[in-house]
Amino acid sequence: MGTTFFIEDKMESLLQYFKKISTETLGWIATAAFHLSTIPTLLSLVSGINDRVPTTDVALFVWVGLLIIMIRSIIVKDYVNILINSIGFFVQVCLFTMIVFK
Repeated sequence: MGTTFFIEDKMESLLQYFKKISTETLGWIATAAFHLSTIPTLLSLVSGINDRVPTTDVALFVWVGLLIIMIRSIIVKDYVNILINSIGFFVQVCLFTMIVFK
C-alpha cells in the first residue's frame, strides 16, 4: 500500500513538471532535433571520414519538418526561429547537393 502511494505521488509530481514545459520549449527542441539530425553525416562527408551519404528521402523528410516549423514561425512572427530555420535550410541544401551530385 505504501509503495502504491509513493508511485502515485511521483507520477503526480512528474505530471506537474511536464505541465510547466511550454509549447515554445518543445518547438525549440524539435527545431534543434531537425537541424542536428544530419550534421554528423555532413561533417563526415566534408572531413572525408565517410563517403556514404544518406538516402534522398531522409533529407526530404528533414526539409518537410523544417518547412512546417518555418511556416509556424512566419505565422507567429518568431524572427529568431525564422533566422535559425533559414540557416538550417542552407545547411540542408548543402547536404542535399552532396547527396545528389556525389
